[in-house]
Amino acid sequence: MEQSEIVPFDWQRILMDQYPGGFLLEVVFRALVIFLVVMISLRITGKRGVKQLSLFELVFILTLGSAGGDVIFYEDVPLVPVIVTFAAIIGIYFVTVYFISRNEKIEKWMEGEPLCIIENGHFVMKYIERENFSPEEVCMELRIRSVEHIGQVKSAILETSGEMSVFFYPDEDVRPGMPTLPWERQAGRETEAGQFYACARCGNTEKAALSGKYKCVRCDCSFCMKALSGRRIG
Repeated sequence: MEQSEIVPFDWQRILMDQYPGGFLLEVVFRALVIFLVVMISLRITGKRGVKQLSLFELVFILTLGSAGGDVIFYEDVPLVPVIVTFAAIIGIYFVTVYFISRNEKIEKWMEGEPLCIIENGHFVMKYIERENFSPEEVCMELRIRSVEHIGQVKSAILETSGEMSVFFYPDEDVRPGMPTLPWERQAGRETEAGQFYACARCGNTEKAALSGKYKCVRCDCSFCMKALSGRRIG
């Protein structure tokens, strides 16, 4: 069967194609129905499904969106099967939550577990790299919390929701650490005796005994930046 020739900039085809003008009212009606079904679904599953957005909740939300997308625009997709699909998704959600609440292994597999990505003023690189983070991304999150350098941070936990919980040293225990401010993050290879330097990769901070080439004792990185030692303000 031969396809009709496509005419460029055919505004009838671009704007409405073969659909009559009255179909727009049906689109509005379908959108309203799916909107209400999604709202009811999220209300049934509770705030847990929309607040934390762990990997499990994210999959649930995306599945709802995928199930409700086509029915709004395509006239050959009926509403009732889509509503049944929503009911099935909600059922799967509650069954999964039931097993998650009763089995720690399933919970860790479905939702992950909190990870300590900063400990005692330096990065825990095995967790940062496992979660596909970079030191720059962590520093951005710390800047949002008014952290000038990671020597102010006793520990930082990457939660299953993707948010970061930060715990600070008391002012008297703040130590020199890797700067988070962009204009302070100038990496180099040379050190000056008596100055504190932070590894540009893992944030490990030490006082240089001699001037010369830098080498991190924790991760063998050859780049460093001058450490800051200021206390937190506010």
